[in-house]
Amino acid sequence: MKIVTTCSLAAALSVLVGVSAAHAKTYKGLWNNNPQWSSTVDFLDGNRVTYCFQSDCYTTKYSGSEKGTVRFNWGQAKFTMKWNGNGYNMTRTVGGNSLTGTLK
Repeated sequence: MKIVTTCSLAAALSVLVGVSAAHAKTYKGLWNNNPQWSSTVDFLDGNRVTYCFQSDCYTTKYSGSEKGTVRFNWGQAKFTMKWNGNGYNMTRTVGGNSLTGTLK
């Protein structure tokens, strides 16, 4: 019985490792260099991102390519992220008003 338990544990661990490896890098940054306006973007499988502003998070599909230009919406806000070789230059636009930020 110990062999089965050990094998089951090894299988469960390999599944957990596989799940964590499926997630891409998380990028962190600030809007307008304001420490109170922190954001993160985590790329997921299937052209999805999880975007977090402070403690509010939202998962949605994006268009574009991860190492190119990425676009997604959160409510009325439209996000554009452009790969700069080291992270992203990001713009958030709502009703003609925009913020800029950098994610690394």
